[in-house]
Amino acid sequence: MSLETKIEQFSSISLEEMDKVKLMNRVDVKYIFNENILPELLDLIKEDYYILFAGGTRSAKYTTLYFDTIKNKFYLDHHNGKSNRFKVRYRKYVDSKLTFFEIKFKNSKGRVIKDRIKVDDIKQELGAEELALLHKKISKKILLEPRLENQFNRITLVAKKGIERLTIDYNLQFTFNKENQGFPSLSIAEIKQERYSRDSKIMDALRKFGVRPARMSKYAIGMSIFSGEKANRFKEKRIKINKIIRDDN
Repeated sequence: MSLETKIEQFSSISLEEMDKVKLMNRVDVKYIFNENILPELLDLIKEDYYILFAGGTRSAKYTTLYFDTIKNKFYLDHHNGKSNRFKVRYRKYVDSKLTFFEIKFKNSKGRVIKDRIKVDDIKQELGAEELALLHKKISKKILLEPRLENQFNRITLVAKKGIERLTIDYNLQFTFNKENQGFPSLSIAEIKQERYSRDSKIMDALRKFGVRPARMSKYAIGMSIFSGEKANRFKEKRIKINKIIRDDN
Protein backbone atom coordinates (compact mmCIF):
# COMPACT_ATOMS: atom_id res chain seq x y z
CA MET A 1 0.00 0.00 0.00
CA SER A 2 1.05 3.62 -0.58
CA LEU A 3 2.00 6.02 2.18
CA GLU A 4 -1.26 7.92 1.67
CA THR A 5 -3.27 4.70 2.14
CA LYS A 6 -1.41 3.85 5.35
CA ILE A 7 -2.08 7.32 6.75
CA GLU A 8 -5.81 6.91 6.14
CA GLN A 9 -5.89 3.79 8.36
CA PHE A 10 -5.32 5.83 11.55
CA SER A 11 -8.14 7.20 13.67
CA SER A 12 -7.94 10.98 13.58
CA ILE A 13 -7.63 13.62 16.28
CA SER A 14 -8.35 17.34 15.94
CA LEU A 15 -5.96 20.20 16.65
CA GLU A 16 -8.06 21.18 19.68
CA GLU A 17 -7.91 17.63 21.07
CA MET A 18 -4.18 17.39 20.45
CA ASP A 19 -3.56 20.62 22.37
CA LYS A 20 -4.13 18.59 25.55
CA VAL A 21 -0.74 17.01 24.83
CA LYS A 22 1.25 20.16 23.96
CA LEU A 23 4.46 19.02 25.71
CA MET A 24 6.05 22.47 25.64
CA ASN A 25 8.45 21.19 28.33
CA ARG A 26 9.64 17.75 27.28
CA VAL A 27 12.37 15.32 26.31
CA ASP A 28 12.90 14.44 22.64
CA VAL A 29 14.33 11.37 20.96
CA LYS A 30 15.02 11.46 17.21
CA TYR A 31 15.49 8.78 14.58
CA ILE A 32 16.51 9.05 10.93
CA PHE A 33 15.74 6.43 8.29
CA ASN A 34 14.90 5.87 4.64
CA GLU A 35 11.35 6.75 3.66
CA ASN A 36 10.93 3.34 2.03
CA ILE A 37 10.19 1.74 5.43
CA LEU A 38 7.60 4.35 6.38
CA PRO A 39 4.45 2.60 5.05
CA GLU A 40 5.29 -0.63 6.90
CA LEU A 41 6.32 1.29 10.01
CA LEU A 42 2.97 3.08 10.11
CA ASP A 43 1.18 -0.23 9.63
CA LEU A 44 2.80 -1.56 12.81
CA ILE A 45 1.56 1.33 14.99
CA LYS A 46 -1.82 2.19 13.42
CA GLU A 47 -3.77 0.82 16.43
CA ASP A 48 -1.63 2.65 19.00
CA TYR A 49 -1.78 6.27 17.81
CA TYR A 50 -4.22 8.88 16.62
CA ILE A 51 -3.23 11.00 13.62
CA LEU A 52 -3.71 14.76 13.51
CA PHE A 53 -6.24 15.91 10.94
CA ALA A 54 -6.04 19.68 10.46
CA GLY A 55 -6.38 22.05 7.54
CA GLY A 56 -8.06 19.29 5.57
CA THR A 57 -5.03 16.98 5.57
CA ARG A 58 -3.22 14.28 7.56
CA SER A 59 0.16 15.14 6.04
CA ALA A 60 0.78 18.81 6.71
CA LYS A 61 3.15 21.14 4.88
CA TYR A 62 5.52 23.20 7.04
CA THR A 63 7.79 26.13 6.29
CA THR A 64 10.38 27.27 8.84
CA LEU A 65 12.65 30.32 8.83
CA TYR A 66 15.48 30.27 11.38
CA PHE A 67 17.20 33.35 12.80
CA ASP A 68 20.72 33.60 14.16
CA THR A 69 23.28 36.23 15.13
CA ILE A 70 25.65 37.71 12.56
CA LYS A 71 28.30 35.28 13.87
CA ASN A 72 25.88 32.31 13.87
CA LYS A 73 26.03 31.83 17.63
CA PHE A 74 23.08 29.41 17.83
CA TYR A 75 24.54 27.15 15.14
CA LEU A 76 28.02 27.20 16.66
CA ASP A 77 26.65 26.51 20.16
CA HIS A 78 25.08 23.35 18.73
CA HIS A 79 28.21 22.43 16.76
CA ASN A 80 30.42 22.89 19.82
CA GLY A 81 28.15 20.78 22.02
CA LYS A 82 27.05 23.56 24.35
CA SER A 83 24.51 22.23 26.83
CA ASN A 84 22.24 25.26 27.17
CA ARG A 85 21.36 26.48 23.70
CA PHE A 86 18.60 28.19 21.71
CA LYS A 87 16.83 28.05 18.37
CA VAL A 88 14.78 31.00 17.16
CA ARG A 89 12.40 30.58 14.26
CA TYR A 90 9.14 31.26 12.52
CA ARG A 91 7.12 28.16 11.75
CA LYS A 92 4.24 28.21 9.29
CA TYR A 93 1.60 25.48 9.17
CA VAL A 94 0.76 25.97 5.52
CA ASP A 95 -2.49 23.97 5.33
CA SER A 96 -3.90 25.34 8.58
CA LYS A 97 -2.79 28.90 7.72
CA LEU A 98 -1.20 29.31 11.16
CA THR A 99 2.19 30.87 11.86
CA PHE A 100 4.11 31.04 15.15
CA PHE A 101 7.28 32.73 16.32
CA GLU A 102 9.09 30.22 18.52
CA ILE A 103 12.05 30.11 20.87
CA LYS A 104 13.33 26.65 21.78
CA PHE A 105 15.72 26.18 24.68
CA LYS A 106 17.52 22.90 25.36
CA ASN A 107 18.97 22.76 28.86
CA SER A 108 21.86 20.80 30.32
CA LYS A 109 19.50 17.99 31.38
CA GLY A 110 18.31 17.43 27.82
CA ARG A 111 14.87 18.95 28.31
CA VAL A 112 13.39 21.09 25.55
CA ILE A 113 11.36 24.13 26.62
CA LYS A 114 9.46 25.97 23.91
CA ASP A 115 7.83 29.39 24.03
CA ARG A 116 5.80 30.69 21.12
CA ILE A 117 3.39 33.39 20.05
CA LYS A 118 0.95 33.42 17.17
CA VAL A 119 1.80 35.87 14.36
CA ASP A 120 0.29 36.77 11.01
CA ASP A 121 3.02 35.32 8.80
CA ILE A 122 6.75 34.65 8.46
CA LYS A 123 8.74 37.90 8.42
CA GLN A 124 12.27 38.76 7.36
CA GLU A 125 12.57 41.12 10.33
CA LEU A 126 11.32 40.46 13.85
CA GLY A 127 8.28 42.46 14.91
CA ALA A 128 7.65 44.14 18.27
CA GLU A 129 5.98 41.11 19.88
CA GLU A 130 8.71 38.79 18.66
CA LEU A 131 11.42 41.10 20.00
CA ALA A 132 9.68 41.32 23.35
CA LEU A 133 9.71 37.53 23.70
CA LEU A 134 13.30 37.35 22.45
CA HIS A 135 14.49 39.92 24.99
CA LYS A 136 12.59 38.20 27.78
CA LYS A 137 13.93 34.73 27.06
CA ILE A 138 17.47 35.41 25.79
CA SER A 139 18.84 38.96 25.98
CA LYS A 140 17.86 42.57 25.36
CA LYS A 141 21.14 43.10 23.52
CA ILE A 142 20.95 40.21 21.05
CA LEU A 143 20.48 41.06 17.35
CA LEU A 144 19.22 38.42 14.93
CA GLU A 145 18.82 38.09 11.19
CA PRO A 146 17.18 35.46 8.95
CA ARG A 147 19.48 32.59 8.16
CA LEU A 148 18.06 29.29 6.84
CA GLU A 149 14.66 28.19 5.54
CA ASN A 150 13.32 24.67 5.23
CA GLN A 151 10.17 23.02 3.97
CA PHE A 152 8.86 19.55 4.72
CA ASN A 153 5.78 17.38 5.14
CA ARG A 154 4.85 16.19 8.62
CA ILE A 155 2.67 13.45 10.03
CA THR A 156 1.75 14.09 13.68
CA LEU A 157 0.65 11.19 15.89
CA VAL A 158 -0.60 11.13 19.48
CA ALA A 159 -0.34 7.97 21.60
CA LYS A 160 -3.64 6.47 22.72
CA LYS A 161 -2.00 5.49 26.02
CA GLY A 162 0.40 7.64 28.00
CA ILE A 163 1.63 11.16 27.25
CA GLU A 164 3.54 10.93 24.00
CA ARG A 165 3.55 12.67 20.64
CA LEU A 166 5.32 11.58 17.51
CA THR A 167 6.17 13.59 14.41
CA ILE A 168 7.50 12.10 11.18
CA ASP A 169 9.00 14.55 8.68
CA TYR A 170 9.75 13.80 5.04
CA ASN A 171 10.23 15.64 1.71
CA LEU A 172 12.80 17.85 3.46
CA GLN A 173 14.26 20.78 1.49
CA PHE A 174 16.53 23.66 2.47
CA THR A 175 16.90 27.18 1.09
CA PHE A 176 19.90 29.40 1.91
CA ASN A 177 20.62 32.60 -0.04
CA LYS A 178 18.33 31.32 -2.82
CA GLU A 179 20.31 28.06 -3.06
CA ASN A 180 18.19 24.92 -2.68
CA GLN A 181 18.96 21.35 -1.71
CA GLY A 182 16.58 18.47 -1.04
CA PHE A 183 16.99 15.28 0.96
CA PRO A 184 15.02 12.72 -1.06
CA SER A 185 14.11 9.53 0.81
CA LEU A 186 15.12 10.89 4.26
CA SER A 187 12.59 10.61 7.09
CA ILE A 188 13.02 12.05 10.58
CA ALA A 189 10.95 10.76 13.49
CA GLU A 190 10.85 12.71 16.75
CA ILE A 191 9.32 11.20 19.86
CA LYS A 192 8.23 13.78 22.43
CA GLN A 193 7.58 12.65 26.01
CA GLU A 194 6.98 14.30 29.35
CA ARG A 195 9.68 12.02 30.79
CA TYR A 196 11.87 9.63 28.85
CA SER A 197 10.39 6.15 28.67
CA ARG A 198 11.27 3.10 26.59
CA ASP A 199 7.66 1.96 26.93
CA SER A 200 6.76 3.31 23.50
CA LYS A 201 5.11 1.52 20.60
CA ILE A 202 6.99 3.54 18.00
CA MET A 203 10.34 2.80 19.66
CA ASP A 204 9.49 -0.92 19.54
CA ALA A 205 8.54 -0.67 15.87
CA LEU A 206 11.71 1.24 14.91
CA ARG A 207 13.87 -1.37 16.66
CA LYS A 208 12.32 -4.06 14.44
CA PHE A 209 13.80 -2.20 11.45
CA GLY A 210 17.18 -1.82 13.16
CA VAL A 211 16.72 1.96 13.46
CA ARG A 212 18.43 3.43 16.51
CA PRO A 213 18.19 6.92 18.06
CA ALA A 214 20.24 9.58 16.30
CA ARG A 215 20.70 13.22 17.19
CA MET A 216 19.50 15.30 14.27
CA SER A 217 18.89 19.04 14.08
CA LYS A 218 17.48 20.18 10.75
CA TYR A 219 18.87 23.66 11.40
CA ALA A 220 22.35 22.41 12.28
CA ILE A 221 22.57 20.04 9.31
CA GLY A 222 21.30 22.70 6.90
CA MET A 223 23.76 25.27 8.21
CA SER A 224 26.61 22.77 8.03
CA ILE A 225 25.91 22.40 4.31
CA PHE A 226 25.34 26.02 3.32
CA SER A 227 26.81 28.49 5.79
CA GLY A 228 30.56 28.01 5.34
CA GLU A 229 30.97 27.73 9.13
CA LYS A 230 32.98 24.89 10.61
CA ALA A 231 31.09 21.60 10.33
CA ASN A 232 33.52 18.83 11.32
CA ARG A 233 31.29 17.78 14.22
CA PHE A 234 28.54 16.93 11.73
CA LYS A 235 30.71 15.07 9.19
CA GLU A 236 29.70 11.60 10.40
CA LYS A 237 26.04 12.61 10.55
CA ARG A 238 26.11 13.84 6.97
CA ILE A 239 27.80 10.60 5.85
CA LYS A 240 25.03 8.66 7.61
CA ILE A 241 22.33 10.79 5.97
CA ASN A 242 23.86 10.25 2.54
CA LYS A 243 23.99 6.50 3.15
CA ILE A 244 20.32 6.48 4.18
CA ILE A 245 19.35 8.42 1.05
CA ARG A 246 21.27 5.98 -1.17
CA ASP A 247 19.78 2.92 0.56
CA ASP A 248 16.89 1.78 -1.62
CA ASN A 249 16.87 -1.80 -0.38
